[in-house]
Amino acid sequence: GNYESFAYDDADPDVDARFFTTEDSSNGALIRYTPHPNAFASNNSYDILTTDNGSYDFLVLNTANGTFSWSTNRTDGEANALDLFPNTEGIDVHNRILNFVSKKKKSLFTLDLEAGTWKSTSTVSGAFDLQPDQLGRIIDDGVLYFCEDGGSGCDVHGRDVKTGQFFTIVTGDGYDTETTGLAFSPNNMFMYVAFQRDSKLYSFWRDDGLPFNGAVAYTKYHSSS
Repeated sequence: GNYESFAYDDADPDVDARFFTTEDSSNGALIRYTPHPNAFASNNSYDILTTDNGSYDFLVLNTANGTFSWSTNRTDGEANALDLFPNTEGIDVHNRILNFVSKKKKSLFTLDLEAGTWKSTSTVSGAFDLQPDQLGRIIDDGVLYFCEDGGSGCDVHGRDVKTGQFFTIVTGDGYDTETTGLAFSPNNMFMYVAFQRDSKLYSFWRDDGLPFNGAVAYTKYHSSS
């Protein structure tokens, strides 16, 4: 498949860890992989994804009641993706909340892995008017970061997790390519982003000298109108 992004959940009370992948195709199912219990027995992290007999499940969203399930039938997952979330890209799991984006639908999907419920919201907001791509997060920070694809002037945007409001962090004026490869330095003082077709990697820092997960005195959110 045309696999795109990866995330894991190590807070599931039923298993040691589960892994999730997205697929950038019109019927690309969102896959959940659960390693066999023997994969964790050796205490060698290499064995977690190389031990045989793990299980694969595929996300199925229920639009009638806002719940979701995991099917062992890949066809079920592909049909559901084609209908509701084609061409998935970035994915993130934190505190049992799974976020992923559909670039074709220009939507963010949020799954509560504990409650078994989901919701979707549009990512179209202000300057964030193209396709959502990669996701990034600083652990325990209240911002979900988005790269952008789909044309010229692709930016890097943030979404306040509490309010759902978007704001732009970096503008890509003059670059006719997507932003990708979002990452942060270990001390969170620097944010790294690539402009893909130009083969250019940039580092960014805050003018106030604080880390990216530091206090923010003022944020210019996108207009809600």
